[in-house]
Amino acid sequence: MYDVIIIGSGIAGLNAGLYAARASLKVLIIGSELGGNLNKTHKIDNWIGEPGITGLKLLNKFVKHAKKFGVEIINDEVVSVIPNGNNFNVICNKEYEAKTVIFANGMLNRQLNVKGEDKFLGNGVHYCVTCDGPFYKNKVVAIIGGGDSAIMAALFLDNYASKVYLINKNERCKAEAILIKKMKEMKKLEILNKTNVVEVLGKKFVEKIKFDNGKELDVDGVFVEIGSVPMVNLARDLGLKLDEKQFIMVDNEMKTNVVGIYAAGDITNCTVVKQYITAAAEGAIAAKSVFSYLKRK
Repeated sequence: MYDVIIIGSGIAGLNAGLYAARASLKVLIIGSELGGNLNKTHKIDNWIGEPGITGLKLLNKFVKHAKKFGVEIINDEVVSVIPNGNNFNVICNKEYEAKTVIFANGMLNRQLNVKGEDKFLGNGVHYCVTCDGPFYKNKVVAIIGGGDSAIMAALFLDNYASKVYLINKNERCKAEAILIKKMKEMKKLEILNKTNVVEVLGKKFVEKIKFDNGKELDVDGVFVEIGSVPMVNLARDLGLKLDEKQFIMVDNEMKTNVVGIYAAGDITNCTVVKQYITAAAEGAIAAKSVFSYLKRK
């Protein structure tokens, strides 16, 4: 029996685990991919005290810190959470029992939902630039999107590709000023604003993308960076309330509408600022709330 099981091993989950363990709670973190998006982030400039740190290096620090205080971490995918009296059974390849649960499983990359996208998944269509970008050395790539993640992807691919296209459906890119400044210094980059991709074309691998005006562009790879959607299937099945954008609704203590269930990080409606620093903060608050709940209980 665990005091708390945390679903998700990104920053929110790891920090929640650390705070819970420091409060002498028995903690288990279950995540299908250790670190989540942090594991895929090339460079982080806004983590206080660690300018320019890689996501992998920061992740390793978090994991080491959490394990130092006795946090158990396993790589597995949770398929259901079932109430069991005042406790909860968490089902993956094995079954675990906990007095409380924290959902911290974050968000999933949003898809374009255009013809050919699924067909070329892994054969020219990608959602992780740090995972797959190095395969495109001296090749032509297109990034779909115009926000922070799209520009960060462009900056990363500038180290490998011979040409980088940024395909943005809006009139201009909407990102942090420092990213816009860096983007303007890129010599390999060409921005196509007010442009929509409607199809991905090729034979065995991606060869072209087609726009809604009928024009086509020759590319070797496509990286989709158009935001994310919260991973709330488990929460929905459990009866957790979601807002109109499908984020888990929490109060200022990270409590959900189900007693004993908490949520933290990008999956919540707590803040519109979806950053690593806010995810970590929410994880800490959720852990403190779990401790208070168990103490009262």
